[in-house]
Amino acid sequence: IQVFVGNARSWATAAGSPADDAEFRAGCLERDLPVYVHASFLINLGSPDAPTVERSVAALRLTVAGASLAADEPAAAGTTPGTTAGAGAAAADGTMAKAPDAGAERRT
Repeated sequence: IQVFVGNARSWATAAGSPADDAEFRAGCLERDLPVYVHASFLINLGSPDAPTVERSVAALRLTVAGASLAADEPAAAGTTPGTTAGAGAAAADGTMAKAPDAGAERRT
């Protein structure tokens, strides 16, 4: 199944619930359901706007952390890289380079 671990259309975040995470994980394992986590639709790692990139990296980190809580097996976290908003590919080189680091931390 595919789920969002946060609001798909807002930068706002809410405190997670370890009890809910555990119940969800147990239910999926009991039913042998693979879990895929989709990131916020707002993520734009190619944006020329620094605050948007910072929020995007933070949202991607939250998604990866949530994916690690959603299943005992590593779960996939899906997103799109975003757009340069007309600034061109060269403008996105520096911001896109930060993306791999965003997923480097895993909550356990």
